[in-house]
Amino acid sequence: MGKRYGPWQFAEMSEIVALHTASHEIGGHTLSHPDCQLLSRADLLDETAKNAAIFEAAIPDIKLASFAYPYGSVGCRQKRVMM
Repeated sequence: MGKRYGPWQFAEMSEIVALHTASHEIGGHTLSHPDCQLLSRADLLDETAKNAAIFEAAIPDIKLASFAYPYGSVGCRQKRVMM
């Protein structure tokens, strides 16, 4: 969050809180943005748990019901883990 990557500027937590307050859905992701198809089950769960913990610390009532796979890289194994 708050970082720049090429032409993209990522949101600050305060902006995400404002979106949540305005009833926008905030979805889950990973902490370090790895290719999920290259991760073990344990590493994928660790990445997503750490990401969720950051949001839950800032927004205690948040429910991360959806998930966006970094790079759109997903297979059946990763879908089963995230279900």
